[in-house]
Amino acid sequence: MPISVLNDCLRFYTDQRNFNMRGDLRFFEQTGGSYLGFVRNAVADHNFDEFFDSIELDLNVFNRALRNSASDVTKKMALRVNLPSNMTDVFEDHFKVVWEAQSYKGDVKEAIADDLEDAYDLAARVATDTPFPNHPFLPPTIPWQRLGWDRIEDAPTAPNYVVFSDHHMMDFSSNFSLPNFFLDHNLDLYLDVLDVYANDPSWVLMENGDVEECVIFEVSAGDASLREQLSRKKKDYPITQSSDDWEAFMAHRYAERESVLAQLLLSQNFQPYYDKIRDRFIAQNRYVRLTGNHDTYSDTTRERVLRDMIEDHLGTSVLDVATVRRGDEISHLVMHGHQFDSVSIMSGNVPYALSLGEMFSENLSWIYEGPDRFWADKDTRAWLAGAPIDNTLARETPFGGSVDFGTAFTALFQGGAGDAVREAVKTNPRNLLEGALGHEIAWEYFENNDPYHALCLEVLTGDEWFKFRHLDERKLCERYENRYVAYAGFPLTSPPPKIVLGHTHEPRINAADPDANIRGSYLNSGSAGRFENLIWAVEMREFGGDRIVSWSRVDGRLRKTIWGDQRSSLQVPNPTPPFGTRTVWSSELVVQEYEYY
Repeated sequence: MPISVLNDCLRFYTDQRNFNMRGDLRFFEQTGGSYLGFVRNAVADHNFDEFFDSIELDLNVFNRALRNSASDVTKKMALRVNLPSNMTDVFEDHFKVVWEAQSYKGDVKEAIADDLEDAYDLAARVATDTPFPNHPFLPPTIPWQRLGWDRIEDAPTAPNYVVFSDHHMMDFSSNFSLPNFFLDHNLDLYLDVLDVYANDPSWVLMENGDVEECVIFEVSAGDASLREQLSRKKKDYPITQSSDDWEAFMAHRYAERESVLAQLLLSQNFQPYYDKIRDRFIAQNRYVRLTGNHDTYSDTTRERVLRDMIEDHLGTSVLDVATVRRGDEISHLVMHGHQFDSVSIMSGNVPYALSLGEMFSENLSWIYEGPDRFWADKDTRAWLAGAPIDNTLARETPFGGSVDFGTAFTALFQGGAGDAVREAVKTNPRNLLEGALGHEIAWEYFENNDPYHALCLEVLTGDEWFKFRHLDERKLCERYENRYVAYAGFPLTSPPPKIVLGHTHEPRINAADPDANIRGSYLNSGSAGRFENLIWAVEMREFGGDRIVSWSRVDGRLRKTIWGDQRSSLQVPNPTPPFGTRTVWSSELVVQEYEYY
């Protein structure tokens, strides 16, 4: 959000007609500051106080009051993004379901942690071709089906592979609050990009999940009310797999998914895409489709209907995991990535996504920007001009550790102690916000480097939304590599196969862990549908290695940008013994070259 005298300075001068820029701003020059710095802080404070002073908290019934206040904050922020004012009642019913589902998280925390450990283990076993090792010191065999890994196949043999993911194709009506981002901004560009790879028979196309958007759909008052009633019937809050109404709750949700997918497959808007996929890739055995957590085509009871719909339409099968082989050895392991996400893991001892992760996507993402933040043209323009993009491994966990959300949130709206909490937000918003929300926030995507300014000048004004991180890339790389070594044995004859994911919407190659060594076994294809005029992809080439590329239309021409990893180190204070300094690694993707088509 730009700061200007006309838009921002003058609001702090009662007698605006007599405002004199030269005279009234001389004070900042004399004190060594700048009017922009002063105004930026002043506007941020004004936005912060105005927003939170508008929240009313009734503490007569604590739990209900806490939910209502959280709902009020969420609603006020959403009204500045995509929530229409005439849909607030619909929002209220959806929010109740999400709020109660959140309580499920603590109850199954240990079970989810165990399932994630099993997922890291299975990835290493697949990579080493030892899914059922006979070894006295290795863990017992983990059933593939319990974690939804039962469709593991080799990709067609080819010199080169390109991986796209996270198109999130939607085809909603103009009455719906959420725009059709991929359709409106990237579909035509993507069709041209597909032609480039189709014209070269050495390439196999891999679409790595979240291609169709099945989880988000057009909401209605009747749908919202039914969800709220089913989830609170018999005071069985939150509704879980053991609830009497779980089956009815799931049946309603999956009926919506089937309707959304049918609409997509029949839409004339996307027929050119499906025709091209079938005629130029599938017919030539040059195609792999994998399931994601928004196109839930897994081989389980409810998802089989969706799976059959897409497989019949494409004329090919959908996989959970695909392996790429160079000769007799696996070189890459391709899967969407929700398998390693504490919020979106699809199955296991507790099918967590069904109870929590998808609850947020279905019930609340329509009031913001859909699945994750959307980067509009004004955001992507800098990258088109050659600006670097962060290439640091995410960690999911909050920067300053988790905070009791209820305590922090309630104090924020009370006098006395609340004033101290609000001052803490101003002083160190990263710690409190990430801690209360339970996830790392990608602050580097904001225009304002300072998190407080990002919150007050961008989020609270509806200019940008948070990009939450909910996949621990650092733990994934560390666990996968260690277990691969254990299964493969010593000495290693080649590096571990690289895991190729999507899901996070952030491109990665040789990404840095700031607190450890550089990890080289992970690639991420970013997103084809969440960056306007910027489609990310991973290329895996027989000669020349792996690389991150992006596609854009610049000055009317189709341009491919090849990105490389640039690493640097910084000496920073070490806050724990031994005191002193430590080396922190950072990594950026920088432009290496352009190709035009």
